[in-house]
Amino acid sequence: MDMRCIAITGISNEVLTDVMERGLRTIEIRSPHNFSAVLELGVGDTVFITSTTANDVIPGTKGILAIVVKKSVYFHRSLQQVGAYVEETEHLSAQLQLRARGYGVVRDVISNSIGKPVVVDVREVAYFDAF
Repeated sequence: MDMRCIAITGISNEVLTDVMERGLRTIEIRSPHNFSAVLELGVGDTVFITSTTANDVIPGTKGILAIVVKKSVYFHRSLQQVGAYVEETEHLSAQLQLRARGYGVVRDVISNSIGKPVVVDVREVAYFDAF
């Protein structure tokens, strides 16, 4: 079955394995290249997750298909003090709770532009296929 979906890229192989083994896993997204993807995703959407970096996603790239179970975006502020000097930093983070759906292979890259989500056409493959 082929489908068009947003890709989350550059995720460690350990996390990908954990998603498939546990079936349900929450990941935290802080990287700008994936943050725009998270903003476009909704609960119930299927997402393609791969260890391949965004610039290297091409037809044939392998990864995992997962369903977004829960999504939260939050703002974090922290203070660091050195002597009388106080520095405040702020950043956005997101968490995606994912349920494993299966394995997938990219058939085509629909869009891959800076500041926008990577969108791919993915073929879902059975575990016993040559993955």
